Amino acid sequence: MKKILLILIFLNVGVYALDTQSTLNIYHEIFSSLLGSQKMKVYTRDKELRQVFKHSKKIVLSDTLANSTIILVSSQSDLRRYKKEHIEKLNHIIMFATDYRLLKKYDNIVGAFYWKKGRSQLLFIKHRLDKYHIKLAPKYRAFIVDEL
Repeated sequence: MKKILLILIFLNVGVYALDTQSTLNIYHEIFSSLLGSQKMKVYTRDKELRQVFKHSKKIVLSDTLANSTIILVSSQSDLRRYKKEHIEKLNHIIMFATDYRLLKKYDNIVGAFYWKKGRSQLLFIKHRLDKYHIKLAPKYRAFIVDEL
């Protein structure tokens, strides 16, 4: 019984490490495409994503909106808080979401990476990318849409 329990624990730890690394790789690719050569300083209030990003050598977590190059929005309440505290800075920092509804509702979010029916989805809005003069790598062009 102890052996089975140990195997289950090791499998769970291994799956978490694999999930963390794949999540890091995905966000690194997306942020690199959005920011170009700029340093990736990400601001998010999402505790799970902050834990994931702590393991990154390429993505630096920012403790303030003012020092970030990209804001990762995970909830509507976080976005409202960002707007209330730093409305003037939000027009100059790229915003990316983890929820389709946020992408659809807020015009200042350029794209989203989210899950729908167990599948990952990636979308970018063309005119929002244009606003920040972002030219995505060719591999992401299939994920650009004109409207939602």
